[in-house]
Amino acid sequence: MSDRTAILNLTNAQLLALNSAPPTVVPAPGANKLIQVLAWFLALDNAAGLYVGGGSIQLFEGTTAQGSGCAATFLTGDASASKASYFTGAITGVAAMVNQPLTVKNNTADFTGGNAANKATLTVTYRIMSTLPL
Repeated sequence: MSDRTAILNLTNAQLLALNSAPPTVVPAPGANKLIQVLAWFLALDNAAGLYVGGGSIQLFEGTTAQGSGCAATFLTGDASASKASYFTGAITGVAAMVNQPLTVKNNTADFTGGNAANKATLTVTYRIMSTLPL
């Protein structure tokens, strides 16, 4: 069982649609396995235009949110050359997470605003865990 890293580069169009079309960060791991998120880091360049609405950003395994979310103000707050946030979380709702993909989604609705030049990079450190006894 070794730590793995997934990196997802997000375009402005993907950031705008995080609620209605959440992108997959890690595909479903297979029968009797789940993804254990160890930490995630979101770096954002929104200097070209702020976002409006949307709600907090979280990682999901199926419909189960993992750990603490990134506050909506991360995308809607001040426009700066770049921002970064780091999150950790505990495993919750294990039964619902088996063989589910890991996605990134915001909770309330799609964001509006932004700018075509905006971009973000999501980095997730995780493990694939077996749900079967050794």
